[in-house]
Amino acid sequence: MYSNKHFVSLIPYYAQWPYEVHIYPKRHFSLLSELSEEEKTYLADILGVTIKSYNTLFEKDLPYIMVFHQISSLKRDYNYYHMHIEFYQRIGKGIK
Repeated sequence: MYSNKHFVSLIPYYAQWPYEVHIYPKRHFSLLSELSEEEKTYLADILGVTIKSYNTLFEKDLPYIMVFHQISSLKRDYNYYHMHIEFYQRIGKGIK
């Protein structure tokens, strides 16, 4: 787990994939466009730490899937939705 002023990264207890990591903001918002300039800096920090941790763990630059979950662009009320980011590793043949 890693945390900074505005974000926290963790492996959720309900993880479905090996090495799955989630990043959650400490403040509730639904869209990336709602980030302040300071929050953008801290998001870059936690993304960098997460990616470097994967590369350190596997001792090489490893491909990953990064998924941003935010509200739909449809005109509906999704104020309850909490933006978050999920990382998945492609673990399989040839990756050791």
